[in-house]
Amino acid sequence: MRTQAIFAFYLIHQTLIVVAGHYLDELRLPLMIEAPLLIGTTALGCWLFYDLGRRVPLLRVWIGLPSKMPPRAATLPTQAIGEAH
Repeated sequence: MRTQAIFAFYLIHQTLIVVAGHYLDELRLPLMIEAPLLIGTTALGCWLFYDLGRRVPLLRVWIGLPSKMPPRAATLPTQAIGEAH
């Protein structure tokens, strides 16, 4: 896993734990089954959230990743260049 994924995991992990925990609680499973399911669901959900954010350019900045758009070169209008001399 890359260090870039840490912020995305941080953003979504609590929401995933609460939602998955809510639905798992309704199943009344033994703790020895529920705990690994909750941990696995949270880890998988975090990874999917990161992967989606990584692949969708508009979401990249929202999860702390650099934009894939190339940096724009600073240019002066040609008239301003001629006046500078």
